[in-house]
Amino acid sequence: MQSKLWKAPAIVGIKKSPTTKKEASTSTANLVKIQDIMEIIKKDIIYTI
Repeated sequence: MQSKLWKAPAIVGIKKSPTTKKEASTSTANLVKIQDIMEIIKKDIIYTI
């Protein structure tokens, strides 16, 4: 289920990003960072409960 939730934002981010490869790769890297942060937040919430 988690992979499906993350595919849609990734596709939207790539579509919105500029056509230049450098900027596109930067937006992809930012999406990966957001994923990592979300995973950390999920773990923190689980441990807090």
